[in-house]
Amino acid sequence: MQPPLQTSVIDEGTWITLGNFVFLAVIIIVGALLGSTLRTGKTTDDTPKNELRSHNMVGIGSAFICVPFIASFLHLNYQSLLLPLRGTTAATFIEQLFMLISLSGIASYLGYGLLDNIASRVLQSQVNDLNQEQKETKHSVASLVEENKQIKSNERRINLELLYMKAKDAVESGQRFWDKGSEEDKVASLKKYNDALKFLDQGLQLIDEKEDYKTFDRFMVLKAYTLKRLDRTADALLIVKKLLEKDEKNPVLLYNMGCYLFLTKQHKTHDEVKDFIIKALTISPIKDEHLPLQKKLIEKVLAKLDEDIKDLFDEEELSRIREMTSASQG
Repeated sequence: MQPPLQTSVIDEGTWITLGNFVFLAVIIIVGALLGSTLRTGKTTDDTPKNELRSHNMVGIGSAFICVPFIASFLHLNYQSLLLPLRGTTAATFIEQLFMLISLSGIASYLGYGLLDNIASRVLQSQVNDLNQEQKETKHSVASLVEENKQIKSNERRINLELLYMKAKDAVESGQRFWDKGSEEDKVASLKKYNDALKFLDQGLQLIDEKEDYKTFDRFMVLKAYTLKRLDRTADALLIVKKLLEKDEKNPVLLYNMGCYLFLTKQHKTHDEVKDFIIKALTISPIKDEHLPLQKKLIEKVLAKLDEDIKDLFDEEELSRIREMTSASQG
């Protein structure tokens, strides 16, 4: 009698592993499509469909290649993304899920530039050999130097964006903890704000203020806000004063200037604070990106939603501000 034939059976653990692979792959594809959509959105609206499809494919390919590399030094916790959730809270799962989407979106958006950067790091030994060979001629050396500068520039840009993203996430987490109100949550909030400050300082060390002043100012604005949340308003005020010297028609900076003066009691009179606030709400911004921010400030002041200056204006003054802002917005 012949023994029964043995059949290959895939156990439950293997199915779960395959299911998690498909789940994470779908999440990476979603992030990649978001990144490639943002990239193609910067081009003209009449871009051919086949070109858009090509952008999407490049984005997805870039995300699958780059995300594992980036996640390795960002310490993305894959364990917290595996289903079913065991020992992982819903908040941690969602936080890590959005981090994975963000990383794949960034990888997709940067596309070939990021791939070039990663390839240069992985194949550094080969690049070193190539450097030695190209030193034979001045032209080759000059070309190599320029290429290395571009690689370092790409690497610096990626590091800066990642640091800014981590700082912004830490600030938002700090706000959520603070709003809960308990002493334990406030301690956690302060830790998040200090983490954000650490990320911002690391980024500022990589920025040449003269060559990349826009990125420098963006980091400094967030740093000023973080310092204010840490009750270091005087330090935040010094930053805002410096930034206003270069961007005197920025409504956000003008508004923060008035608030920080008021909080630190460095104003001569209340009218000085009011002048900064009113100017912030009525000035015509140079940059279009400041218009929606100005609108939010107007709504916040008129509704008395800002606790820092809640009682600064009386009803008559608010009525005049409403008239002035209606005219300027119209």
